[in-house]
Amino acid sequence: MRRVWFGFLCSLLVGISFGSNGQNLLLEVKSGYGIAHTNRLDYKFSGFVPLHMSLGGGLKNLQIGVDVMMNPLEVGHIFYDEFTEERRFIEKTKQRVYGGFLRLNTAAEPEDNAGFIAKFGMGYVDATREVVVLESDQTYSKKKFEPTFLVNGELGVSIPFVSMGHIYFGYGFHYNKMTLKEHGIVLDDYKQFRHLILLGVNLSVDFTN
Repeated sequence: MRRVWFGFLCSLLVGISFGSNGQNLLLEVKSGYGIAHTNRLDYKFSGFVPLHMSLGGGLKNLQIGVDVMMNPLEVGHIFYDEFTEERRFIEKTKQRVYGGFLRLNTAAEPEDNAGFIAKFGMGYVDATREVVVLESDQTYSKKKFEPTFLVNGELGVSIPFVSMGHIYFGYGFHYNKMTLKEHGIVLDDYKQFRHLILLGVNLSVDFTN
């Protein structure tokens, strides 16, 4: 499913890029810090470090593309003993998103000028929950979430610093539903909202010049 979804997005990108005469190519890598907020009763917040990689193409100020988003470093949430208040477990959720996006750049010439960025996307979520016993540093359980889709958006600014190279700074928002099942029984089901502060670099190439 994941490969089919990502393959479809890549094919769509190629088709639109050629259909628009392939005027602009975008390569982008960014990271930063994020906070995951949920509607679970046992905890609300968890921090993480994201890593996003994007490839896009199309018109000068509007590109469509594919991206991979992951959180290689998850701060996680610590659970305490309700009587002794000692730290017992830490729960971490690793997730990887394979998606597509539509990106608007307001710069007159995106290759050379600064511009405001608005981005909207959707993706397929591949996520795993790991619970570790802190005293022994041993994995207590590791379970895979049900496949789901994520919607995301970004607002930021892209500023040139070398020829065709830009620094990107922005805010991102992700939303998806997380469902954990075992033998058909729902163990957990909640909504997840992720807020991100992102810093990265991108390469913008205009083939018409």
